[in-house]
Amino acid sequence: MEIVTQKHFLVYKITNKTNGKTYIGCHKTEDVNDKYMGSGKIIKRAISKNGIENFNKEILFDFDNSVEMFAKEKQLIETLEPEYNLHEGGSGGFEYLNRNGLNTSQKRLDSMKRVGLRRSAEAKKRYAL
Repeated sequence: MEIVTQKHFLVYKITNKTNGKTYIGCHKTEDVNDKYMGSGKIIKRAISKNGIENFNKEILFDFDNSVEMFAKEKQLIETLEPEYNLHEGGSGGFEYLNRNGLNTSQKRLDSMKRVGLRRSAEAKKRYAL
């Protein structure tokens, strides 16, 4: 007997109980109660800082396809203007960050390399025999 699992295309809202700030997100899953709390950089930081127990997740919509899910997420972000979202919704992740120059990890790595090279040269001069 084959087990058939249904995909859920969820749009949800996460609310910080301590300050009322919100995040609107979407997520494809087979388990509506999978404890997923978003992939946004800012919401992840907020959860890490304040503790997961200070956040409430509410499923707003459950669609059967990603087109409707992304459209609703975008509409809600435009309407509600949640504080923890980086952009208008409907797409995102690393592609959005890279396309808009918001991914600073490579910039930070390049800077660290420059500082390391400069310090290495200074150290060589200081300790040269």
